[in-house]
Amino acid sequence: GSGATYKRLVEVLEGLGNKAAAEKVVKIMMEDWVHMTKMEPGGQQGSRTTVLDWENVDNTELGEDDFLDIRKAVCDVTGDWKDFGSALGFTPSIIKGVSEANPSNPGGSLFDLLHKWVHKQDFNYQQFGAPSWRTLVRAVANGGMNPALAEKIAKLHLVTADFTLVARDQTASFTNSSGWEHVEDTELGEDDFQDVKVAVGRDLDGVWKDFGTALGIALSAIKGVAVAHPGDPGQCLFDILDKWVRKDYNYQRFGSPSWRTLVKAVASNVGGQNPALAQKIANSHFIL
Repeated sequence: GSGATYKRLVEVLEGLGNKAAAEKVVKIMMEDWVHMTKMEPGGQQGSRTTVLDWENVDNTELGEDDFLDIRKAVCDVTGDWKDFGSALGFTPSIIKGVSEANPSNPGGSLFDLLHKWVHKQDFNYQQFGAPSWRTLVRAVANGGMNPALAEKIAKLHLVTADFTLVARDQTASFTNSSGWEHVEDTELGEDDFQDVKVAVGRDLDGVWKDFGTALGIALSAIKGVAVAHPGDPGQCLFDILDKWVRKDYNYQRFGSPSWRTLVKAVASNVGGQNPALAQKIANSHFIL
């Protein structure tokens, strides 16, 4: 298809060292996606939508504090993360580097790509737009090939003509409804680290970045842990847990360390993604 042809051309141009020409081709590819494949009313699932369809979505610039909400919103585009990344403005060489850093781990690749996006790193945001819910929605519809998800996200971030946020459509909420109210909520500390470490084990090694984000650990801290322990996800996970029990994160926003907050992060579909392990931990820490 034309998408594959564009990507191959970009790869060739980058291989020749002509970055400017490669970026121009990416821009043309995006314009083709946007203007040539508008989804008509009642169109087929997977049809693409135009930029004009998202003019009422909030265009306020996003940043690191919005990362967890962003990650929750796009958790269903993991399988199409490369096309999604292209739609956000990343070149094939950047996408290839992210993929090589996360072999056989599309969730980790998507995490790293979104990390770059919210920090405006490694893509031409002047051309493709700064991070915002509007640019995200466009990319989900076009690159992620998921107009239904794009509409769901859009409903949470609509603005009126005077740019005030519309009341959120609660039916579009991404919140995990599973409650853990009967799990102990007593604050944990450094003395509990070993018990926490044993409870989590090594089951979350592959998703330690998402898990850390769900706990509230800052992206900069997660990046620092990754740099400190390259190729050792188990140690990265333990470092994240150490930061958590020492409250080296925004606990006012995400909640103090407790078995309840741990279980929620383990179960979260954008955190540990392991409800079975969450239930196992919860079973040992129910309030009688």
